[in-house]
Amino acid sequence: MSQSPTQALAPGEIVLKKVRAVASWKFDGQDVCAICRNQLVEPCVECLASPAAADECKIAWGTCMHPYHFHCIRKWLKTRECCPIDNTTWEYQSVGILH
Repeated sequence: MSQSPTQALAPGEIVLKKVRAVASWKFDGQDVCAICRNQLVEPCVECLASPAAADECKIAWGTCMHPYHFHCIRKWLKTRECCPIDNTTWEYQSVGILH
């Protein structure tokens, strides 16, 4: 129930005037590729089969901020055009080497 500024508060009553939500995110190396289930700091399944390529296994970030191994999301996108986690249309934000 809303009270006007001139009304007195009952003993122990609190009025919330402002809320400021704060959040943070930190990559701690424990994130996994939702497609192959390997950790993102480790090579994808495709690169594990070819150790010469494993040194350059890249991470692809979508505009939805979900990361995957580049080879995994590339293969996924051949049959679907959406992010595996939230089903939004996939668009690359960046691709880079994480490890």
